[in-house]
Amino acid sequence: MLDTVTGDRLEIAIMIALAYGPRRGEVLGLHWSSLDWYAGTVRLIKTPKSRRTLVLTPQIVATLRARRSEAKIAAGELWKDHGLIFASEVDTPGPGELPAHHLQAGQACGPGH
Repeated sequence: MLDTVTGDRLEIAIMIALAYGPRRGEVLGLHWSSLDWYAGTVRLIKTPKSRRTLVLTPQIVATLRARRSEAKIAAGELWKDHGLIFASEVDTPGPGELPAHHLQAGQACGPGH
């Protein structure tokens, strides 16, 4: 399934969604400030009373490190720092993109996935 999104800028968002099961809004709403680089964790905050911490794989942490610097360089002067881990190509909120990627990846697996 991941072969269909390998190299896509939202590959890591899909990996997190598949591995940990957060909702689309939780994944797309993740901020860099929620990430603890040293512990390899990220905090999901749905509401002030509903929080959980995900322990990320070393592969996900490494990919996030690379993505952060690459995205900023690629956007150049268009970069707008909203602090979102998964945003548009110029770091603006882009919540409508993940469902299409999920659908594409799911369809590549065939019926029942």
